[in-house]
Amino acid sequence: MSASGILLVGTLFACYSAASTIEHATNSDAKPDLAWSRLDPLVEQFRAHEKTARAYQDQLTTLAARYESDPALEAVSNEREKLRGLLLEEINLIDGLEDEYKNMFKNIEMLAITAGFTRAMAKRDLSGADKDLHSALYYDDTKHAIRTYRKGALEFLKTDVVLWNGAMAQRSEKKRLWVAAATAGGLIVLTGIVAIGLSRRKTEFATQPITAHLTASSPFGPLSGPALAALGGPESGPVGAPLSAPPGGPVSGPAGAPIAASASLQSVEPGAVLHDNFKIVRELGKGGMGVVYEAEDLTLARSVAIKRMREEIVSSKKELDMFLSEARLVASLKHLNLVEIYSIFREHEQLYLVFELVTGRSLHELLENGEPLPYETVKDIVRQAAEGLDYAHSKKVIHRDLKPSNIMMTRDSIVKIMDFGLAHQAKKTVAKLTKADAWGTPPYMAPEQELGSVSRESDLYSLGVVYYEMMTGEIPFQGPNFLAQKREKVYMPPSEVVAGLPKRVDEIISKALEPVAADRYHSAKEFSDDVSAVAI
Repeated sequence: MSASGILLVGTLFACYSAASTIEHATNSDAKPDLAWSRLDPLVEQFRAHEKTARAYQDQLTTLAARYESDPALEAVSNEREKLRGLLLEEINLIDGLEDEYKNMFKNIEMLAITAGFTRAMAKRDLSGADKDLHSALYYDDTKHAIRTYRKGALEFLKTDVVLWNGAMAQRSEKKRLWVAAATAGGLIVLTGIVAIGLSRRKTEFATQPITAHLTASSPFGPLSGPALAALGGPESGPVGAPLSAPPGGPVSGPAGAPIAASASLQSVEPGAVLHDNFKIVRELGKGGMGVVYEAEDLTLARSVAIKRMREEIVSSKKELDMFLSEARLVASLKHLNLVEIYSIFREHEQLYLVFELVTGRSLHELLENGEPLPYETVKDIVRQAAEGLDYAHSKKVIHRDLKPSNIMMTRDSIVKIMDFGLAHQAKKTVAKLTKADAWGTPPYMAPEQELGSVSRESDLYSLGVVYYEMMTGEIPFQGPNFLAQKREKVYMPPSEVVAGLPKRVDEIISKALEPVAADRYHSAKEFSDDVSAVAI
């Protein structure tokens, strides 16, 4: 007899021998059919949620046809975000059902199959065992169907993001072409107007007395005043007199007005005084949302930082009002671990934000070498950042873009969180007006934030990613498909990245990076306490 045959006989004999110990499970009151029936309500719930979710998918698919062409873009955007939120809720519910189903199926499966084989062997009839085996296969297929649908729904949401971004890019290109065409049309009209003006001037000049023509020293001499006047330049002196440079420089606009350089293209030079109070010292750096300068507050005799926001912020009154509202809310936050906003002002159609100048290094700079930080340093950074986050969350303010470059350490080792809420609002405004990407920083964002939802747990997720990076020197999710990796928790446990780290660090990270917000830490202090309790 072959080895596989011997193994099968041994297995059946073991099942037969176990009959006396599980007799209570094989009598008429404990039929495997009843055990399997406990799974049926979960299957029905899954089918119901799947039906609802597919309906939302169908609505999103229909809506996608309007992404590029519908003139009511804001209404389309709002409807899209609503449908995506509803679909994500259904996916989360299905995710919970999958876990519950998997655990219940695992417990029932072997009991029912073993009981079926035992009963069949006692009766010398394998038909009953065959029936239970078919039941196991059916419910295993259902388990697979739940997992497959959930993954497919997440892929659908990612595809929707691609379609949306593509449609926004097409809208932007069409707008650019329209502006170019309008500009070309305007130039054609302007050229026609200039030509008509020149023709009229030529006629006037031809009808003047012959002596007027002879006053010029040469018919090829300098361009006379009346001819230049037709082009919009200043009138010169007597006819035929050489043209002097117009006031304000040699280049003029209509009616001789000098053409100034665009304010958005001008840099603020050191020594310049803004708002009659802030003397620029030097430029500190440029980012996606503006330029940051070091300046001196002349009234209070203190150093400050000033950020000149992107011009898109002030180009729309609605967006400006939203940004100012957010700025006022953040300015009300007064905490040692938050960078304080002092004031905000407008000058020359530019918006400036005045805030606390932090001298030190960012966490991003500390992590640039790719090496883990000492654990005592990690605990101190997490503790201080957690205190700042919990304070802000108590005031109903969410950061929404927490990452190492937004966490500063002063020379006195005080942690300061920057750009609280303002970075997100600024990006959102610029995205609306330029059709750019409005997301935060994908490696650090919570999965629900990529789908348009945000809560304090979203900030705690980001803090968990920062904690992982401080512990290992690298980020947990490498991309490019960040959302799928986060949903499936596809990352290396810290103890496998850095030898010697205790498993407790893995457990903290696992809870902090739960894809479902309800399963994470619910306060920064709770997270910080667990981090501080680890002994390394």
